[in-house]
Amino acid sequence: MKMKLAKALKEKNRLVGEIVRLKSIIERENSRNEKSTSKVDRDDLWERLAKATESLISIKAAIFTANAKVYDKIARMGELKDRAQWITGLNTQDGEFESPSYRTEPVKNVIIAHKKQADVDAMTTALQEQIAALQDELDTYNATTEIEI
Repeated sequence: MKMKLAKALKEKNRLVGEIVRLKSIIERENSRNEKSTSKVDRDDLWERLAKATESLISIKAAIFTANAKVYDKIARMGELKDRAQWITGLNTQDGEFESPSYRTEPVKNVIIAHKKQADVDAMTTALQEQIAALQDELDTYNATTEIEI
């Protein structure tokens, strides 16, 4: 069966959700009191889980193969997202601060930030622009690339 990569990605996510749902039901219904009967066909659940898993494996393999052509963009985008997240959590405390002390007077500290909040904001904005451009390229690729499943 042929489909666009974007649709295959949606189908992959649907299958992941279905597998989670089936596993949850199997876990709930697996062990029961001998006086309590299950209202679901547990063997059927296991069969459906196996089929969904095989389908997921097939679709993931097709997606991975198709993404080989753009893996550099996928990897770059992932690393830029990680970097942006890290930068936004950077301590940018800067200036003179008083810290409580056991003494009668607070202790004065001067902290100097190498990258100020404005620097962090500018770097984050630049990274987000790069991420958005890469996402646009990947969205176009996903919408136009057809894969065989």
